[in-house]
Amino acid sequence: MEPIPRHNPARLIAVGAAALLVLLVAAVIYLLVQSSGAAPQKHRVDELVANYNAHIGEFRTIAQLASVEATFGIDVSSGSLGSNDIDSTDVPGYSAILTALHDVGAQHVSASDHAVDVTTSSEGLAVSGRESGYYYTASPDVETVTLDVARSPDAPQYWLYPLGDGWYASEYRF
Repeated sequence: MEPIPRHNPARLIAVGAAALLVLLVAAVIYLLVQSSGAAPQKHRVDELVANYNAHIGEFRTIAQLASVEATFGIDVSSGSLGSNDIDSTDVPGYSAILTALHDVGAQHVSASDHAVDVTTSSEGLAVSGRESGYYYTASPDVETVTLDVARSPDAPQYWLYPLGDGWYASEYRF
């Protein structure tokens, strides 16, 4: 009997099918481990609380900026401060603020009417998903929740968890 040539289409199909099978088995194992709780993940609100506590000084500076400048925005990736009245060079410790915003995973900061919204994560599509981060205000417009409620999958569509000094961890599900 003659050996099968190395470039035989049947052999190439068999090798490809075996490689695909190995990838599928690895993907199934990964998904099972992730969903089984074998790799416990910290809840998002716990990360927000820890990051706030680690950078409380920078959050206070952002709040002070909001009390002076009614409307501004910070694009964290570029470091640009969008404001009609002030420049980033006018803000003491602006580079430390940007570093802290990077450290907490902030994407964008917007302020208006003495309230500040710091978006740290957004996931999903335009029709469903979640956005979380920090919110600063003297008087929240929604009822605040406990840490247990914020961690719950049955948490309200929009919640605020008090952190202190007018800052709240926030999440909006849409």
